Amino acid sequence: MYSRITFAFLVAFVSNIAAQTPPPIQFQHSMGGSLDDIAYDISQTNDGGFITCGGSTSSDGDLLKTTDVQHGGNYDYWFARLDPSLNFQWKKHLGGTGSDLASSIFQMDDGGYIIGGNSNSNDLDVSGNHGIEFDFWIVKLFSSGTTQWQKCFGGTGYEDFGSMRATADGGFILAGGAQSNDGDVSGNHGSSDFWLVKTDGAGAIQWQKCYGGADYEKAADVRICPDGGYLLVGFSESNSGDVTGNHGDYDIWVVKTDASGNLQWQRSIGGSGYDAGNSCIALNDGSFIICGYTGSTDGDVSNNHGDDDALMIKLDAGGGILWSKCLGGTTTDVASGIELVKDDGFMIACYSKSADGDVENNYGLWDYWVVKTDGEGVVEWQKNFGGSLNDVCYAAKPTNDEGYILTGYSESPNEDVSGNHGKKDFWVVKLQGVVGVEELNTREVILSVYPQPASGYVYVKIPEEAFNNYDRLTLEIVDAAGIIIQLQPVAYDPVLKVDCSLFSSGIYFYRLRQEAVTLGNGKFVIQ
Repeated sequence: MYSRITFAFLVAFVSNIAAQTPPPIQFQHSMGGSLDDIAYDISQTNDGGFITCGGSTSSDGDLLKTTDVQHGGNYDYWFARLDPSLNFQWKKHLGGTGSDLASSIFQMDDGGYIIGGNSNSNDLDVSGNHGIEFDFWIVKLFSSGTTQWQKCFGGTGYEDFGSMRATADGGFILAGGAQSNDGDVSGNHGSSDFWLVKTDGAGAIQWQKCYGGADYEKAADVRICPDGGYLLVGFSESNSGDVTGNHGDYDIWVVKTDASGNLQWQRSIGGSGYDAGNSCIALNDGSFIICGYTGSTDGDVSNNHGDDDALMIKLDAGGGILWSKCLGGTTTDVASGIELVKDDGFMIACYSKSADGDVENNYGLWDYWVVKTDGEGVVEWQKNFGGSLNDVCYAAKPTNDEGYILTGYSESPNEDVSGNHGKKDFWVVKLQGVVGVEELNTREVILSVYPQPASGYVYVKIPEEAFNNYDRLTLEIVDAAGIIIQLQPVAYDPVLKVDCSLFSSGIYFYRLRQEAVTLGNGKFVIQ
C-alpha cells in the first residue's frame, strides 16, 4: 500500500546571483543581565520555535530570580524557550553554588529536552558530583522546562563536557575529556583522555571508554555514524597510547569507534602549530567532515591566511584526507560548529577578527562569521554579523524554512545588535528563510507498509531520499483517537519494524516526521 501527501514545490528557477547572496537578519534577540551570559547551543523545536542554552552569572534583567533559589555569583545553567520570532516563552535557571555551564540542548521525541554541560556544584539542583572538580552534568527536562531527572558523570578529577547526541535506542552518547581514573571513569591513559559514555534513556551508564595517550586530549564533538558507530573529534598533544602521528603541539585528533565504543581507527591531523577540532559530521556515504581551526602552515595544512584560520576537512571512511580548506584572513578565525544543509552543502559557525582574505567585513573585534559552502567545501557565501565589540558565534544551524539560526554571545550595543543588557549577552540571530509556512507542512515522502492487515509485525519502508534530504526523522504511531502511542527514532535503516503485539486490534495511523514537518503518512490495520 502506498500513501502520500501533497507536495508544494519551491520555485524551480533561482538565479545564480541570488543563490550566492547571504540571507538577511530576520530577527535578533539579546538576552541576559548586567553580568556575563554566554550561549553555546540552540536547536529548533517541534513547533518551529527554538531552545537555547548556556551559562549565566547575572541575576537581573532577563535573569531576574523571583522564586528561584539564589545560586551564588558563579555560572548557572540558563536556558530559554523561544517562539519562531525569538520572543521568550519561558526561561529557567539550574545549578548550585559552584559553576554550572550548559553547552548542548535539544528536544526529545516526548516533547521534553535534554541538556548537557559541566558542573562542580553538589548542592541545590545538582547532586551526585564525584569530587570538587567538574563533572559532566546531564539534565532531562519536561516540556515545561522543569527537571525530570539529573545525573553527574565523572570521577575525582576534572571532566570537561564536549557534546551529546540521542541514540536510536532512546539513550544518549556523551563525549568530552576525562582526567579521572575512578568513579565512572576507567582506562585513563594519563592527563586527560577523550571520554565516551553511553547511557540509557534514564541516564544510567551502559558503557564508557577512554581514548588517548600520556598527554592531554579532549573530545569536543561526537556524531552517530551510519554503521551505528561513533565519530569523535577534538585535540591531542600525545604521541603515545592510542595516539599516533602527532605533528607537534596540539593536533586535531579524530577517533572512529564501533557501536560498542571499540576503537576502529584514529587520525592526527595538523602541522607544527596549534590545531584543534570543534565539530564533525558523519555523512551517509561513510565519509566525514571535520571543522576547527589551525595555526599551522605545514604538515597537513596549506594555504593558511595568517595567524589562526578556520579549517574544514573531508575524510574518507578510513580516516584518509580527501581535501582540506583554510578559511579566513590575516588575523584569527575559528570554526566552532558545522552542519549539513538540504542541498548537501555545509553551514559553518565561525567567529572572526579578520576583514580580508575570505572575510569581507568586520565591525570591530570578534564578529559572528557564518560561511555556506557546497559539498566540496567551496564557499558559496559568507557574512559577518555583530557590532563594535566582541560577538562570538558558537552554533549556526539550518531551520525548517531553509534559513539559519545562530547563537553565541555579544557585548555590542550597535550595528546588527540591539538590546544588550551589559557585558556578554546571549545573542540569537535568525537569518531569513526561503520557504513559506504553507510549504513547511507539505513535504512528500512516499512510504509503503506491509503486510496488510498485520498481526505479528508491520513493516514501514522509507525511501533512500528521506535519509539524503532530512535529518532527525521520527515515526509516530497514532491510534484512532488521534493519540500518539509510539515514537520511534529513524536512524539509517530503510525498513522499520513495528511490534503489533503492543497494540490491540483496529486501525492505526503512521506519520514520518522531521521535527514539526510531516513528510509522509498513512494507515494500517492490525487483526
